[in-house]
Amino acid sequence: MGLRAHWKRCLRRITAGQERDGLKNSPYVGPKRNWTSVQEENEGSNYKDGTSGASKIDNAVKRGETYKYTWQVPERSGPASNAPPCTTWAYYSDVNPIKDTNSGLIGPLVICRKNTLTESKTRSDVDREFALMFIIFDESQSWYFDENIDKCTNPGDKEALKADEGFKESNEMYSINGLVFGNLVDLTMYQNEKVDWYLLGMGNEVDMHTVHFHGQTFLHKSVAITARMCMISSRESLQP
Repeated sequence: MGLRAHWKRCLRRITAGQERDGLKNSPYVGPKRNWTSVQEENEGSNYKDGTSGASKIDNAVKRGETYKYTWQVPERSGPASNAPPCTTWAYYSDVNPIKDTNSGLIGPLVICRKNTLTESKTRSDVDREFALMFIIFDESQSWYFDENIDKCTNPGDKEALKADEGFKESNEMYSINGLVFGNLVDLTMYQNEKVDWYLLGMGNEVDMHTVHFHGQTFLHKSVAITARMCMISSRESLQP
């Protein structure tokens, strides 16, 4: 794929699968944190599910390691009969969902109808696809929070800084794919191309985002719209 597209930024790669197919994802975990992917042996979530031994290996991927998750995609996970060819979900780490999400361990999961994807798992019915995640990142809930403070202040000032209300608010970043202040660029397409948009809403109760593409209308469930509300745990697929 070459260089990573600038617009993706903190998003993990788009993972795509088709109804009644197998889906594989192999997250590599860097030296900082553990990770598990939510989806027994390939579920990727640590709870009392009646499994033991080797069946527990998938519960979390240790630092510096890779684990291959293999999921079966049931038909119910795909689009409805009157819906567009693909529907949008998300995959994310479940070791500590709040800290993991605020550290960027999340990506778009796209489930399509049979015969929609090529052998390389790209869409055969569109020319281009983009994924946008709308979220107020809380950097104080990131795994890297203390590490970042240590780089910027004296150890004796650390606790007072963390207790400061103004500082707490300053860590809330209104972002699209982790970028703030209108810095999301390279959403480039050409005239007459068919483009699909995958919208993810994450965060908490304050994450209410109105998505508007100036001068454009989009199809959502066969209805032309100019704006779409994107809130916590919402997943949307839009077509021009």
